[in-house]
Amino acid sequence: MWFVFLGLALVILVVGGIYFVRRVCNTLQYFGAPEVIVTSVRWSLRWLLFAFPLLLIGIIAFTLLTGGKDFGLDNEWLMWGMAVPFFVTLVVLLQSLPFFLLTDLVSVPQKWRKRVDRARPMVVGLVTAFFFIYTPARILADKGTLEVRHYSVGKKTQERPLKIAFLADLQLDNAVPESRGMEAALAVNKEKPDLVFVGGDWVNSGSRYVDASARVAGKLKGVEQTVSVFGDHDNFIFLDRERSRKLISEALAKNNVAMLDNQVRFYKHQGKSVGVVFLTYNYIEKATDAQVNSLVESVMSADYKIVVTHQMNDWLAARLKNRVNLVLSAHTHGGQVNPVVFFKHFQLARIETRYVSGGYDLGSTKVIVTSGVGFSTAPFRYASPATVEIVDVSL
Repeated sequence: MWFVFLGLALVILVVGGIYFVRRVCNTLQYFGAPEVIVTSVRWSLRWLLFAFPLLLIGIIAFTLLTGGKDFGLDNEWLMWGMAVPFFVTLVVLLQSLPFFLLTDLVSVPQKWRKRVDRARPMVVGLVTAFFFIYTPARILADKGTLEVRHYSVGKKTQERPLKIAFLADLQLDNAVPESRGMEAALAVNKEKPDLVFVGGDWVNSGSRYVDASARVAGKLKGVEQTVSVFGDHDNFIFLDRERSRKLISEALAKNNVAMLDNQVRFYKHQGKSVGVVFLTYNYIEKATDAQVNSLVESVMSADYKIVVTHQMNDWLAARLKNRVNLVLSAHTHGGQVNPVVFFKHFQLARIETRYVSGGYDLGSTKVIVTSGVGFSTAPFRYASPATVEIVDVSL
């Protein structure tokens, strides 16, 4: 499925990019801009939209052909010089296209064509200018935000609830420094949780940030040992997946954090038992139907049943609905980059799953999805603040 999304994105980039550049340059010509300006804008937009993807493809191909241990993408110059400008321009393109296409659609009837042709340059100019101002401004406004979201689940009793802290997707790299991870750890520790669970993706890629993520992990404080599941990116430290998992697992273990792979743990709270399934479910490795059933069955004797997983989708939802009390999930980043579609931000992750961010009711099962802390692919957030989740469970 990931490759389907990637292929679709490349088609939109190429076709949409050519169309976008043409519309912008036609507008400049309509308003009498000198040809040297039009040519400069044309080649600048082509550079912004196509140079970074082509370079990325070249780096990946070269690494695979030469047998490199990783892709070496954690580069400051690459991020600030090419990745950030590319993704900002791409978001502007995605937000502008619906308006551009609407003017084309409206101009189809012959009786409206001349009127629309006169109005189109104004629409293209205003829309493009607005989004080239609004998009980076909103990115800067979202930078550094970290929301602590609280939930109360279970029976309402007078007893002290079990407090669970859940965070994920720190994805430390050159765009997400160790200090950002420490900020998230501090936010968790202020809540004084009983249990701390992590939904995986400790680093983005490469081995440079493994030790930093382990130091962040060591700062997380709960009554019991912090426990994590594997995320997609925990497999991407090296091209060798097993080597990647081993490195991150050993680094976290030195800081008293356990990485569990389709395992179960039981906890006690005020005389009640809590069974937790730490489920391996991500792009790289998904638990099978038989594994999910076996793991869930193994906690059925507990008074309260929880599943911690990296990803959540309809397939998994169908197997957990009404069988467990709580599901804690991650992966989506709340969409991370949520473009404006006409006049409202759209969570891109909805293309993949309905479980994007916050709480969802799945029969008697409560699903909570964190928006995570770090970034993936695009080195920023856009209309998708980072979050950590605090869940008070009344048993």
